This record gives sequence, C-alpha cells and structure tokens, in this order.
Amino acid sequence: MSRPQANGGDSGQNKSSSNEQEPQQPNTIEFPMPDLSYLSDEVFQRNAKMGRLVAKKRCILCHKIEGRGAILQPPLVQVSMRRLKRMLDYDQYLTQLETEDPDRFTAGKKTFEAIRDEADVLKSMRLWLKGYLRQPTFDNSQAKMPLQVLTPAEIEQLASYVIQLGVEGYQKGETPLED
Repeated sequence: MSRPQANGGDSGQNKSSSNEQEPQQPNTIEFPMPDLSYLSDEVFQRNAKMGRLVAKKRCILCHKIEGRGAILQPPLVQVSMRRLKRMLDYDQYLTQLETEDPDRFTAGKKTFEAIRDEADVLKSMRLWLKGYLRQPTFDNSQAKMPLQVLTPAEIEQLASYVIQLGVEGYQKGETPLED
C-alpha cells in the first residue's frame, strides 16, 4: 500500500504586500506534514508524556534531549525528524531491502507488512519504532544504536514520544538530520 499524500502546501503565513511589519514567524522547514489526528488520541498523549520521562533516563545517555545530555549521537529531536521524513517513502526502502538483504527482509516480514499496510504515516512510524527499539538492526545492519533492554510499555511510550518530538521539531522549525 502506498502512503497517502501528506498535507503540504501553504504554511499558513500571509504574504502581504503592504509595508506593515508582521510578527516574525519561526523559520519553518518545508515538510509535507502527515495527518496529525493520531496525536490527539488520549492513549498516545499519555504514552508520549511517559516516554519523555523514559527518554530523560535512557536516551539522554547518548542523545541531547531538550538541550541536555550526551553528544555521542545527534539530538533526539533531529533523529526523530529524520525518521518522520523517511517514513513518507518507507515503501521504497522496503522494496530495496527485499532485493538487497532478502534474509533481513524475511526475518522482519511480519513487521514490514504491518508497516506497509498502515495508511497513517504516524501509526506506521509507531510500528517501525517498536521494531527498532526491540532490535535496532531489524531493518538496517548498519544501525548505530546498541540493543536496549526495554519493557513493552517503555517501547510503546518511547515510540509515542519520538513521534511527538519529530512532529514538534518540524512545527518549531528545527533542523532535521540530513540523510
């Protein structure tokens, strides 16, 4: 199943030809934001709040979170933004993975099919994150993150937090990692 087109287009800024000074808008990154309705789900919101706490205990050992933490890896907001962007064309990546690393594809086929079948980009990102947090190399033998010992609840919470962080990063005009 191919991903639905994201809600792109006008960033909502008025383009006035008058000489009036308009309030300075944050520097927005051009990004075709997907449907964000999943973010309003109560369970998602609760998990994201708890995920923030888990991240401040666990992820902060390697990533900066809210300006604090280690610098072994890029800030978590930038990693989250890059993943959100990659989810827009994940079908293409899976097709490539199936051809170039058929054993890895076969091993993760159930997860990959669930990701492909999910039309909502944020929900497909949740499925990807759950696979990644269980086994960082599940779809990429070159993944840098070491294996983490996380409970299923922590995985769900971190997945929600990372999704929220990626969306907020684009909304605030943060700079995503380059591919």
